[in-house]
Amino acid sequence: MVQLMQTTLAFLALLLTLSTAAPFSLAAASTSDLSHSSNLTTKSFSGTGQIRTLWDGSSHDDLGCLTASGRWTTDENLCGTFIAVRKDGDSIGATQFTLTSKEAGPCEMSGTTFVCEKGRGGYSFGIWPFPNGVPGVECLRYGLYGLMASVQGGPPDVDAKPMDLRFTSYVEKGKYVWLTWSPKF
Repeated sequence: MVQLMQTTLAFLALLLTLSTAAPFSLAAASTSDLSHSSNLTTKSFSGTGQIRTLWDGSSHDDLGCLTASGRWTTDENLCGTFIAVRKDGDSIGATQFTLTSKEAGPCEMSGTTFVCEKGRGGYSFGIWPFPNGVPGVECLRYGLYGLMASVQGGPPDVDAKPMDLRFTSYVEKGKYVWLTWSPKF
């Protein structure tokens, strides 16, 4: 009975998250100007790459990347390089992967904030399984959470210090973003 209640609560939380995500527009998607869109693939988070931040709005604009320590920046010179190790098909068939910053170390959640640093254990992240992320692009999730924002607003100015990103509580100012993968070849 307890497991049924936990499953029901998790499902309701997921429905709430999905109902607040931006609707998808085919017209907007076809005119989107993602500077790294040619690198985004339908099957990602594997190998070496960057973590890009795509806006939750209908155009899904590329709003920067994550630094080696997992902070949000729009300065392309500060984009970190990450290694993703994919583990397809766990016991329930869900895709999972670990992330490690080449410069800073394993990535995980510190509370609701995304961080990468030496000495951390690293987490298994997953792929957002529903169409309310960025259509056709795999988006990072952890548990039932995927949409991220900064309490400082955002996106950050190019000359500004990188910002912490955390899972949204829908009180943050600025744009909400999905974390996506851009492989480096």
